[in-house]
Amino acid sequence: MYEKQVPSPPDGLSEKVLTSVELASRQASLQNAVSTTNNQPTTAQEKKDCSTRLTPQQMHQVVIGPSTIDFGEVAIRTVNTKPLVIVNHLDIHVFYPNYIDCRELRQSLPLTQVIPPRTLSKVDVVFESQKAGIFQRSVVYTVNSHIKQHINILSKIVTPEISISHSDVILKPTLGVPQTYGYSEVIKLTNKTNGGAEFTWRPDKISPFAVRPSQGTVEPHSTLNCEVLYFPSVSSPLDAVFTLDVVEGNTERLNCVAEFASPSVKFVERRLGVGVLPLHVPHKVSAALKNTGHHHAFFQVLNPQPTPFCTVKPESGCIPVGGMVNLELSFFAVDIEKFDFKIDVRIRGGKKQTLRVGGSVEPPLVECDLDTFAFHGVHVGASLSTTFCLVNPMCSEAEIVYNLNKYKDFKLEIPHRNFADDDKKNFVEDNYYHIYLSPGEKVNIDLVFSPQQVASYDFNLPVLINDMIAPPPPTRKISTALSRTSTAVTEQSCVMSTPCRRVTATAMFPVLTVDKLDVNFTASPFTTTTFTPESTNNNGFNITNEGLETSHFLWT
Repeated sequence: MYEKQVPSPPDGLSEKVLTSVELASRQASLQNAVSTTNNQPTTAQEKKDCSTRLTPQQMHQVVIGPSTIDFGEVAIRTVNTKPLVIVNHLDIHVFYPNYIDCRELRQSLPLTQVIPPRTLSKVDVVFESQKAGIFQRSVVYTVNSHIKQHINILSKIVTPEISISHSDVILKPTLGVPQTYGYSEVIKLTNKTNGGAEFTWRPDKISPFAVRPSQGTVEPHSTLNCEVLYFPSVSSPLDAVFTLDVVEGNTERLNCVAEFASPSVKFVERRLGVGVLPLHVPHKVSAALKNTGHHHAFFQVLNPQPTPFCTVKPESGCIPVGGMVNLELSFFAVDIEKFDFKIDVRIRGGKKQTLRVGGSVEPPLVECDLDTFAFHGVHVGASLSTTFCLVNPMCSEAEIVYNLNKYKDFKLEIPHRNFADDDKKNFVEDNYYHIYLSPGEKVNIDLVFSPQQVASYDFNLPVLINDMIAPPPPTRKISTALSRTSTAVTEQSCVMSTPCRRVTATAMFPVLTVDKLDVNFTASPFTTTTFTPESTNNNGFNITNEGLETSHFLWT
């Protein structure tokens, strides 16, 4: 019988299989021996080594692992990398190609390597998935292109997910915070995945609640603070719901509730006496609301028009801590009457406040110190003025308007005065002269007659008092008083106060006429201080006497 011959191992190789301890010792010595490898064999020695069919003992000395790469829980469309280590304990080159046939691992590089003798190399296994779910795949590789092995790739792909620290938030006022800041609370958004999560806060309705930032991104494995704000007003709703929408991920609901404190507000004066109001003239008074509490107060006027001739503004607003708000009452009386009404103000979270307002409306009365205006014998081109005084003896304001639009030869010279109320001032517009008189005030006015042509005037001054036509001037009546002894005829005047007065005026031809009213002289700018007229300064004019008698005049 012939003995079976066992082939001897190639040169340089031992028949002994290395133990695990020996492999670990060699691998530890190669941890830092990561070489720069080629993708394909290039030299003759590399080609010879990489075409060698390895024995099981040799394969035992080529360590490729780990055999299972578990990426764990990863977010969709995130790039995740883990190393695949190749340790060559042999004294020859080995060729490592892998065969990846799925999109999730197509970014892994390099796909082929030539590992030099006694060298450690790494392959970056890159995983990225576009779909959520469980991923399991075996990747086949070979050593020297004839021994097939595989590694398992595992992962759980999840969509972006954000959790909120509180699903219910109660917002309360904070002492010392300005009213414009509103109420605020902070919630935390947590992203436990390894990918960034984009979010948007979506309110269920338009409300005074807000979340900032309203949109953004929470970085992987991190938290983001969001501020919940509430801007209160007298009629703002107390609750709202926000939905947190995560792009391609989950949704969360946030319930917001606001609570008001108990403010303390009162009128500085619970009863307001406005006195006597003018008829047909706007009049304004103010009433103060004061906040005596420790929180901002929000108010609303329940009856902003308590009477047809009174309006209240503002109708709503905020009174800061320790502050006051003036309610402006605008009156425009159209009837002569006495009035007494109340204004109700609702304080949100507090007690309703009431203000009583009382006063009366009186008719206007303006007196003039002259009975008539007489301008007799005023020549054309000349002017004559008469001063008169207007007096307001009443306790309310009066507005007088003289309409001289039909009488162009007449004008009024009224003093310019500054009033606290910009709406009440003396002014002239299109021959309408507006004059305001305060209670008990006197003002001197000049009525100027400057005729431009020969004419005769006899008329009553058109006057309006508080948008009402002033009564005509007093007329003289003749009455008969009978007595037992004789019959006497006396004259007495009708007593009636009105600024309307009779005006009589006569415009006559001018006595002297001058054909030229402007005389111009020219002097050289470089002459001495002594003025020397030039020969060209020849100016002349004619004076004509159109009267029947000799006229004497004097230059002044």
